Amino acid sequence: MASASKSIPFVVSPQVSPRVEQITQDRLAEIITLRQQIEELEKQLGEAQTDVKSALEAGAIIEDGLFRASLKFTERTNVSWKSVVERELGADYAKRVLAATTPDKYIHLVVTA
Repeated sequence: MASASKSIPFVVSPQVSPRVEQITQDRLAEIITLRQQIEELEKQLGEAQTDVKSALEAGAIIEDGLFRASLKFTERTNVSWKSVVERELGADYAKRVLAATTPDKYIHLVVTA
């Protein structure tokens, strides 16, 4: 007795590769232009802040109105933990800790002309 086999027809869809978007030169130029504008504005901001800070340090008074300005003083002490560990537990231990520590990863966009 012959064995009967059935085949079931099915449709195979063609493989469509995803469309890869193109980044235009205009878009990259826009990034560079915006960075230059930000850099110029940060420079202007720094100069304005330095002027006001210097004036306040020299005893200038603030004109009455909506805005206020003051100087805030803070202190911060940074401990060199690596040096402390090396001194207290040895350089080999510090090396092992550093080798076993997973680094943080960052991605930055670099656009140059």
